[in-house]
Amino acid sequence: MASQSSSCFLCNGKVYKHKKRETPTLEGPSELRSICVYPTKENLTPVLGLLQKLGIKQVVSVGSGECFLEGLMEQECPDLNITCVDLDIFPAFPHLYNTFHTYNNSGEIIRLPTGGVLDLKKYFQSGDGEDDPEDIFRLDAEVQRDVDWLSVALLFCFGKRIPFQSYIDQVSEISTIIIIGDVRDEHCSTCITSPAAYSLASNRDWTIVLDVPCRATLEDTRLIVYRRKAVSNVQ
Repeated sequence: MASQSSSCFLCNGKVYKHKKRETPTLEGPSELRSICVYPTKENLTPVLGLLQKLGIKQVVSVGSGECFLEGLMEQECPDLNITCVDLDIFPAFPHLYNTFHTYNNSGEIIRLPTGGVLDLKKYFQSGDGEDDPEDIFRLDAEVQRDVDWLSVALLFCFGKRIPFQSYIDQVSEISTIIIIGDVRDEHCSTCITSPAAYSLASNRDWTIVLDVPCRATLEDTRLIVYRRKAVSNVQ
């Protein structure tokens, strides 16, 4: 994903269909070279249980890569609707995405231009794209849908220079953030992920409601669920 800076801008992105890989399993992918996070059942069960308890029905995964984790979550929790978002690495050659493989059920990923941040309000409030499946946003839609933002969570899994703050500042009503990443401070020269797992740990507006290890290529990777303190009593 693009680096976080003043050049970030809200956009709708484009939806691209990818080839569907085999159904992911908790044993891990058969090919690990491009998969950074492959949780065990012990890693994943607590977070899925918590999301259900909090009434989370929609997850937006920013920096989803090949969507292995997202496909695993869909398999283990079929009622959870997951939107996958990543960088558009072939803006001039979109046909190449037909050769890319993903693990999520739909095979779809919203691709954003460099510096782009998915406009969450337009994504959730605009039409459903029944007239044009390629344009699920329909930014000119006359009808704006009501959104239960408390049922929406943002997921950042092993992110690399994601414009994290631009996402969490967009909609103050979104009250659940999931980060899987490095336990070191992201400003440290040896930190691998951005955001780092504990990026919100010192933020007075957020509280940690789940902190568990997560199997990944990086040792000591943590899976952290944050909740806005204003609604943290809903557990």
